[in-house]
Amino acid sequence: MRTSDNKKSVVLALGYFDSVHLGHKEVISTAINKAKTLNAKTVVFTFKGNLRAQIKKESETFVFTAEEREKLILSLGVDEVFFAPTTEEFLSLTATEFLDYINSIYDIKAYVSGKDYRFGKGALGGINELREYATKNEQEVLTVDDVNYNDKKISTTLIKRLLSNGEVKKAKELLGFNYFVIGKVVKDRGVGRTIGFPTANIETDIERQPLKKGVYAGETIINGNKYTAIINYGDR
Repeated sequence: MRTSDNKKSVVLALGYFDSVHLGHKEVISTAINKAKTLNAKTVVFTFKGNLRAQIKKESETFVFTAEEREKLILSLGVDEVFFAPTTEEFLSLTATEFLDYINSIYDIKAYVSGKDYRFGKGALGGINELREYATKNEQEVLTVDDVNYNDKKISTTLIKRLLSNGEVKKAKELLGFNYFVIGKVVKDRGVGRTIGFPTANIETDIERQPLKKGVYAGETIINGNKYTAIINYGDR
């Protein structure tokens, strides 16, 4: 934790940003624009790890890993991504203790979040509590309206549903970028090489939201060159 002498003046974007979709980007861009007017830095406050699985104590998939989310968020022009711990101790903080914690780290000029942002133990803190706290500390609170797609709120839940149905083009429209999978290339049976179609077998995180099994058009980059690729997801 930074000492009080070392605090940065920041505008803080609050959220899980678990898929960095168009709704998340609206919150982040609002924070960036506000920071410019205040001559402050933009910091995205989020969580590392599978937060929903930690809270619900049950299996939960994610669209992107924390490392992938950090790269996506920084690419939008954010100065810093702060990952809060997902320990039982931290998740047990009350709403006020939660805000005290982040204010001990940063000199917060303004908060930006979606209208339904919740925080603190049991998600008991909401926008009203945030505004009350901010007013006492001479801070601002900006809320961002939902971003809709076909009259439905864009959400990570909806994106997961599209991916599980194999609708990657629609998922792209909600994300604002091509869906991607990152994993380690592992050695397998090598059958493709023997029939003239060598393949790269990608091992991905077991908690990643699965795609519908099937064959997809895609791209791969090798030594800086981009190639059209055939991607088989699922069984051999």
